[in-house]
Amino acid sequence: DQAVQLDGKNPWAWIGKGDAQTWLKHTDEAALCYERALVLDPFFDIARQRLIGLYTTQARRQAKAKQWLQALATLRKLLDAQPRDSWQSEKKEAYLLRSEVLLKLNRPEQALEDLSTVIKLDPTNVGAMLARANLYQTRLQGRLAKDDFEQACVLGSIEACEQLP
Repeated sequence: DQAVQLDGKNPWAWIGKGDAQTWLKHTDEAALCYERALVLDPFFDIARQRLIGLYTTQARRQAKAKQWLQALATLRKLLDAQPRDSWQSEKKEAYLLRSEVLLKLNRPEQALEDLSTVIKLDPTNVGAMLARANLYQTRLQGRLAKDDFEQACVLGSIEACEQLP
């Protein structure tokens, strides 16, 4: 607090305050601090990483408590923001989590989009590939499911190999 009072235009002061708020489990206040640091310096990577981690952790807790709509709202704040494309790979876990939440909310099309985003960012992500293959299979899109199962099998997934004829 004192660092922010002394120099409210210093993004490091806001990071410190955000870290203290995170440690105290005051996640909303922490997010505001990290966002303030990003307003002061949009290219401040540490603030972006901390904000991504904070929102993902918060959404994971909400999903674990079956608070699907709250988890979706938290993830939307993170994933709908438009920072540089270079940050997309840092959001893989958030996309995976959102796909799970979307499936719980019976929104398979949106879940497929998120799973496809994860696979685009990380073509070796077996978990996303299996989830997408199973979703395709449920939707009776056999060829697409087979393609994902084959790729996951090539990557070493026994579960995927067992799904193949």
